[in-house]
Amino acid sequence: MKINLSPSLIRQYAVVITVNLGVVTTGMSLAWPSPILVKLRNETETPLSRPITEEEGSWIVSGGFLVAVFGNLLGGMLLDAIGRKYCFLLLCLPKFLTSMLFIFATEVWMLILGRVVIATADSFLFMVAPIYASEIASKEHRGSLGTFMQIFSTLGIVVTLSVGPYLSYKAFNIVLASAIAVSTLPVLCLPDSPFYLYSKGRSEEALEVLLQIRASEAIAKEELQEYQDSNRNKEKIDKKLLFKNKTFLKSLSLGFLLFIGSQLVGFNAVQFYLQTILESTKTSIGSLVWLVTAEIFDSSARAFGMSITSTSCLLAIFVTTKYFAFMTESLGPALTYWFFSAMCLLVGTLIALFVPETKGKTFSEIQRALGAESIEFKEKNDKERV
Repeated sequence: MKINLSPSLIRQYAVVITVNLGVVTTGMSLAWPSPILVKLRNETETPLSRPITEEEGSWIVSGGFLVAVFGNLLGGMLLDAIGRKYCFLLLCLPKFLTSMLFIFATEVWMLILGRVVIATADSFLFMVAPIYASEIASKEHRGSLGTFMQIFSTLGIVVTLSVGPYLSYKAFNIVLASAIAVSTLPVLCLPDSPFYLYSKGRSEEALEVLLQIRASEAIAKEELQEYQDSNRNKEKIDKKLLFKNKTFLKSLSLGFLLFIGSQLVGFNAVQFYLQTILESTKTSIGSLVWLVTAEIFDSSARAFGMSITSTSCLLAIFVTTKYFAFMTESLGPALTYWFFSAMCLLVGTLIALFVPETKGKTFSEIQRALGAESIEFKEKNDKERV
């Protein structure tokens, strides 16, 4: 199948790729414990006054994800308050400062504190990036552009797992700090998402952005009209009323399924302890979870819904990573991985049964697939009631 690389499509890819450069550093920090824990347990390689214990290691790996729950709840409000672009930039400063803290850390508490800060920032970034990408991308290319986040995250993981074991503790953290600084600067040149601009009453700016990233003026104006339709008759979102909305609740349930399910299969637990696992056993495209979850929420409730469902993901990451070592020690590696295999089968079946297809659909079409009434149908019902 031949892809027409129009200037507008190239701009879409350029914008999404640029913002996802920062996700490379998220992948690097997510996999950070894999090579670093081994160094921290080695008397000659650790920068600390003593090697860390198993309990300290488990808190370094998992503690940040428990605290990040509160950061994500705040993040949902920030996304609508200051926009997707500036949320991304806001996250880069604590990430950079934390990487500097890692370089000069001398005590365990400094590492645990650093992991709390960087895990909170990275977890929030995993909300920002897919929402930004889904609102920049046209409906035909949302799937392919949405996978860049996982691709770039995986690239960062690969960098850590391939380079980390061969660099000293300090050298690797210098690499991490440099990567964060370099990947932040290009984001300053990016526009904010057209939907966010429209939601703030900046329709002309939203149209200007759409004219740059859509194939024609007609398509740009059609999408702007869709924003208008999705916000028609809507006042400021009452978050309490959202929990009485059947479509929102259905989206929320599917978000929980996608996020919690993706953790119960053991992906992050294995990833964070990978080098430790390899040493103990004496051996030598892309996930769509975040994109699909961003797609299944109505535009006006997207940030709020993502903040709630991603919180469940963080809690699941905390549980699976904190108690992975305990589980393998108590049950043995074989039973642990059989459990993860069973979860793969169960979660995959539930996704196949309940998650709607979002490929090539507008956000309004996705909402109708989830049971929401179209604008025209709602207006007809309103007239009949009157």
